[in-house]
Amino acid sequence: MAPIPQIPAEFTEGTPYRVRSGNGLPEVPGHYPHQLDALAKLEGSTPEKKPPVSGIVHLPTGAGKTRIGLEHIARALKDKPKQQFIWATESRGLIQQTMRKALEYASLFPDGVRMIWHDGSEDLLIGDEYQIVFITRRRLTDQLERMHDQRCNHPWRDWILKRHPLTLIYDECHQLGAEQLQEALW
Repeated sequence: MAPIPQIPAEFTEGTPYRVRSGNGLPEVPGHYPHQLDALAKLEGSTPEKKPPVSGIVHLPTGAGKTRIGLEHIARALKDKPKQQFIWATESRGLIQQTMRKALEYASLFPDGVRMIWHDGSEDLLIGDEYQIVFITRRRLTDQLERMHDQRCNHPWRDWILKRHPLTLIYDECHQLGAEQLQEALW
């Protein structure tokens, strides 16, 4: 997989992307105090509490929730390179926006982090190939339902049963109440 010299205008489902430091992108802007506070709370205040941990980041539009989420991923990957993240959200537009931000923030990540936009194939969900998988709510719901179906070997269930770390980040958490998603989560 070749490094991306610039951020693509459009990201494509099923196409792998690699986050590369030193790709000629501008420096990541400094933090606002509330962003540092949110990261500290997510990461815990003791050495045994390292990212990723559970939490909800509730801030107004434009306050940097995406940056906090991506930086949380970047910090976790520096500590645990095999950690895997599922970044789920409602719309394709939000996935485009977040993937673009991930590449803009390349200097925060360990060099070579691999990400992909889930295209429906279960092969893309888990394994050593990708650290970040972006997925729409509809596809997340479908995969969670399949994971709960004991008649199939679902990659997430197998991954979790092998005690590998897997973290779900749901962008726009007010949508977590969607009926089918609620049923699939439990």
